[in-house]
Parts: sequence; C-alpha cells; structure tokens
Amino acid sequence: MDKTSAYQGLFFGALYTLAVGLKHAPILMIESAKQNAWHSYILGVIIVIPALWLMHRLMKKKDKNIYELLSDSSPIAGRFIIFLFSLYFLLINAHDIRFFINLINILFLPRTPMAVLGGAIIFVAICIAREGKETLTRMAQLFLIPFGTLVLFLPFTLATQIELQNVTPVFEGPIQYLQSGFYAFGTMGELIILPLLFSSRSVPLKHTIFSILLGAFLLGVMLFCSIAVFGPNLTSTFFDPAYMVIRQIRITDFLDRSDLIIAAFWIPVIMVKIAGSLYIVVYGLSFLHSKIDLNAMYTPTGMFSLVCSFWFFLNTNQLIDFNRIKPIINVVISLLLPLFIYFIIKSKAMFGAKAKH
Repeated sequence: MDKTSAYQGLFFGALYTLAVGLKHAPILMIESAKQNAWHSYILGVIIVIPALWLMHRLMKKKDKNIYELLSDSSPIAGRFIIFLFSLYFLLINAHDIRFFINLINILFLPRTPMAVLGGAIIFVAICIAREGKETLTRMAQLFLIPFGTLVLFLPFTLATQIELQNVTPVFEGPIQYLQSGFYAFGTMGELIILPLLFSSRSVPLKHTIFSILLGAFLLGVMLFCSIAVFGPNLTSTFFDPAYMVIRQIRITDFLDRSDLIIAAFWIPVIMVKIAGSLYIVVYGLSFLHSKIDLNAMYTPTGMFSLVCSFWFFLNTNQLIDFNRIKPIINVVISLLLPLFIYFIIKSKAMFGAKAKH
C-alpha cells in the first residue's frame, strides 16, 4: 500500500494547483478582468475550499479517502459517483495531453508529428502512474521546489521590464472580476482530486489548504509578471502567457535562451500532473469491479486518454472553448457532487446507528 506523508501530499497539491493554472484559463481571466486577473485566483480558492472542508469532515473519523468511504457506505450509488469522477478526470487528462502536445509542437518541436509527441508523453505518464501515488508525491516534491523557486525569482529577473501601469487600477469592474474568478474556479475545481487520493489522516485539511494557497500564490506571481511586462491586451493573445514571460528573461548576452533551462523544470511539472490524473482514473476504475487489475489498466487507459485528446479537441480554439464551459462542469463535479456525497454517507451512518438501537 502506498504511504504518503502530509508534506508529500502538500507538495502534490501545490504542484497540481500550479500545473492546472499553466493552461488556457489565464487567457480567459485576462479577457474578463484585464489587469486584475492575476489576483482573481483568490476567488477560485475561496469557492473550492468549502467543498474540500466538507470532504475532510467525512474522512475525519476514518483513515480512508472518499473513494473508499463511498465504496463502503453505498456500493451502487458510490460506484456511480466514482464513475462520474473517473469520466471527469479522463476528460481533464485528454485536455491536458492535447495542450501539452500543442505546446511542445509549437514552441520546441514544430517538425515532429503530433502523434509521436503524444505517444512519448503518454508513455512517460503511464510509467509514472504505474509506480503509484507515493512516487507521484515524491516527484511532486522533487520538481515543485526548483520550479517554484524560479517563479518566485521572476519579478526580480524581469524588474527592468515590468511596467506597473499595466496592473493599475486595482479592483476595477466588480462584475468582470467575479467572472475572472469564476474562470479561475474552472481550474481550481480540479483540486477535488486531493480527498479522492488522500485520507484526512495522511494529508490533513490544513496541509490541503496550504498547498492550494501556495500553488495559487505561484500562479498569481506568474500572471502578475505576464501582465506587468506585456500588458493585459497583448497577454490575452498569447497561446501560453507563462512561457512568453519566461522567454523575456535575459541573464547575459550569451545566454538568451534561458527559457530552455526553465523548461527543463517546467515540463516535468505538467508531466506529473498528467500522470496524477491518469492514476486517479485507473484508481477509480478499480472500485467499479473487484476483478479489475490496477497494473493492467494503466496502458489502455493512457492510450484511450491520448485518443480522446485528439478526438475531443481538434485545435487550439477548442481547447480554449472548453475552459469557457469548464467552470459550469466544476460546479457539478466539485461543488454539488461533494454535497451529494456528504448526504449519502451521513444518511447511511445515521440509519446504521438507528438499526443498532
């Protein structure tokens, strides 16, 4: 059985938060809130924390995660909910894989066929996921520290290029700010993965919340630098604002491609996120039938995720359009479904107590 410490869970949560925000959501946030987009991550965090708190209340008395509680308390309804979560993370993983393929193809390997890139990505993800969540958390711990440190140094390395008038006035347009926060929730809602993977005893609520705050803070720093350097209007036109601001770093006249060094830390962050999503899909499937072999499911599930990434998202525009409807999906998966789970498990416990008396 995989054993993870609270701090390993913290690093995984922070890395997962950081990785989900490196996708297209910042573009929609900037389109909505302009210069205020960088701190609208606060709203996304505020929305998702109550759902995580509710899940931790259910897990508090038992050393089990939500999947295990659902399987024990209500086999039929529990399996249906687990199946919904598995479909959700399969869709998320397909989106991540397609985004990553496009990113590598456009920025680094434009002549390499996308199918080859996709095959390489999913092969690495399968190898990581097959090793279990202990390996996932250790890799998160390994890669988050150097990449997080690089993000924290961004404002200092870009100090000469930052224009503060690009991020003023602050808190202009409350409606637009709320809309940007709703798009931020479209990414933060994925963090419902944490109580599905870790029990409350292995990763307590305070570590879960701190991991989300840390990841959101790093995202805010990166988006602040993008807007402060390029301005909101130009930043919203980029395929990947985070990468474009990293390309602005110039250490010396001879090292004008320092972005390649940073990418060496950045790419593993996204890879661990893809592997984590693949793991939770296969882990969920193992609860649907007792005879499902976990190790035998990683390769077909990974290949199916790759196929879905090309099937569901034909181009970059569809990737961005998905992020427009993703907050609505997250309202169902990350807010309403936890409420439903809470009532199922609590009612089962209440009726069980009455039956004993």
